[in-house]
Amino acid sequence: MCAVSMRRFKGCRRGGVWLVLLAGLAVALPVGGQAERDSPLDIEANQAEFREQEGLTIYRGDVRMRQGGIVLRADELQIYAADGRVRRVVAHGRPAQYEQQAGPERPQVAARANSIDYRLESDLIQLREEASLTQEGATLSGEQITYDLRTNRLRADGGGERVRMRLPPLQPAAE
Repeated sequence: MCAVSMRRFKGCRRGGVWLVLLAGLAVALPVGGQAERDSPLDIEANQAEFREQEGLTIYRGDVRMRQGGIVLRADELQIYAADGRVRRVVAHGRPAQYEQQAGPERPQVAARANSIDYRLESDLIQLREEASLTQEGATLSGEQITYDLRTNRLRADGGGERVRMRLPPLQPAAE
């Protein structure tokens, strides 16, 4: 098990990569940053099922969601809502894939896992089963990666295997 506090790495390039990466994922999913919220949400799938009593919408088959610079691909996407608000978004795939290009000057964030679960009320994002996060050549992978938005804590678990992290060499500072 590996636990990393993002506060500890404040100002550090490598720690900052993970903070930006996970914050981008969290901000973008159902609530989005301002640019994403101002962009239309497009979802395409082979099937859609609406369960009004349960507050659940399920999209199945080659699901593609796009909003602004966010792209999510999955075999199945479940959106749970109550009182007119999205409470939880779960994407399943082999793997489910999330990408965000937050802006022209910001690096792309990519997440992959067989399950991506964002619980808005508890501010938790969980990537499960063959989970990985990549940004600026840095990659973190394990069986499960959890990011707590309230505490800015990232936790990776290898599920009996080892957690793996690859960091690119530091580039010399421009003068």
